[in-house]
Parts: sequence; C-alpha cells; structure tokens
Amino acid sequence: IEAGATLAGSMIQQQLVDELIVYLAPKLMGADGRGLIGALGLTEMQDVIEIDIKDIRMVGRDIRIVATPQLKQK
Repeated sequence: IEAGATLAGSMIQQQLVDELIVYLAPKLMGADGRGLIGALGLTEMQDVIEIDIKDIRMVGRDIRIVATPQLKQK
C-alpha cells in the first residue's frame, strides 16, 4: 500500500508489512514536517522494530530504500 503516517503506523503495529519502500528527498522540514510513520506506542529501545535494508539506490535526486521489518512473534 501507499500510505500516510497514520495508516503506515497501524499496518506496522498489526504486523501486516512485508516490505518497506521509502523515498528520501534532499529536503529538510524539521519537527514541523509530517512523520513517515505514525506513533507505534514504543517507549523503550528494547521494543524497537529492527529493519533489514535490502537495497539503497538513487532515483533522480531521491534515495530509494527497500527494507524488511523484523517482526516479533505475536
């Protein structure tokens, strides 16, 4: 799916994401910008979701990152 931060966060929380494809533009917005993924409710480093980066390449001026989340057993 192509999703905004809220839907992307929800899909990740529900462990429904097999692969992430993220485009990073050469622009900065700071804290006022919209986040990539909505709140995941993670408060401790031990709870983070690790990702395995499979590919990184330039697409025009953007960077395309393909990664897979390492989902924990439910």
